[in-house]
Amino acid sequence: MTPAFKFRARLWTIFGATVAMGLVGCTSSTISTKHPLYQRDATSTTATVYFLRPEIERRMGFPDNQVAIDLNQEQLLTLARGEYTVVRLVPREAVLTFRSLTEAGPVWAIKAIERQYTFNFKPGETYYLVVKPVDGEFRGVFFKPESVDAYVAKRAADSLHAAGVPADAKLSAEK
Repeated sequence: MTPAFKFRARLWTIFGATVAMGLVGCTSSTISTKHPLYQRDATSTTATVYFLRPEIERRMGFPDNQVAIDLNQEQLLTLARGEYTVVRLVPREAVLTFRSLTEAGPVWAIKAIERQYTFNFKPGETYYLVVKPVDGEFRGVFFKPESVDAYVAKRAADSLHAAGVPADAKLSAEK
């Protein structure tokens, strides 16, 4: 194979992967109701966790796609850009893992990237986590949750689509 053929083949592979990931990125957020720590209803013994993913100022390529969020090494949900969702969990200390695709230098190869964060979810408490992209430059873009208060979360939710959020749990700003 000639170098030009290899180059074109690589470009077509990247183009195909980009189109496929773009189609996946168009889908809505989903919650895995089969997760062992997932609770269907809110009670005084569950922890309520909102995940909010605001729109960004500019397109970022692969990081625009859904972010997979694992709880204690099992997938809990996928979160699309411009959406928020809520999950009720069995309270405990837990590790949240944020997984996504990115392009990393110096050759700008496509790779999976993940970061882990520990949270202590307590019974009867509500948590608001804003999921933000962090540009790691040549390491690629990864996602980091920022814990905010209810006021900030409600203001952020004004411009977001509620995905799978029950009517009694929607965040709405007071007007």
